[in-house]
Amino acid sequence: MIGDTLGNPVISAWQVAPGVCWIQTSSPYFALRLKKRSDSRLVATGVSGGYLRTYEVPRPLRWARRFMADHQTKLTAANERFSVQERPTSRRKMKLAQRGGLEIRTRQLGDVGKKPNIGDRQF
Repeated sequence: MIGDTLGNPVISAWQVAPGVCWIQTSSPYFALRLKKRSDSRLVATGVSGGYLRTYEVPRPLRWARRFMADHQTKLTAANERFSVQERPTSRRKMKLAQRGGLEIRTRQLGDVGKKPNIGDRQF
């Protein structure tokens, strides 16, 4: 029915016309998911404090209910790249990695921009 609202403070939806609903979100995560849909369009943005986007989708309110329920359980955005481990650069390292003899070191968040100290060397 037109005027019915569903959702929570982060994401909510209501029907504005038969077969058309608006979805409003204060989360950049949900806004990205709506932005990537080909059938949605941005109709309003918040200008006074906080993050607020409202999208129009030519779908019924029951679809918006399923959209919100489905997307609240998933953690990756639509069309987002999966993070994968980099492949070893040489054939020797590739064979060692396949056998489990090569430990690939990943850079830790605290290591960014940090220069090693001479005392940190291990012999």
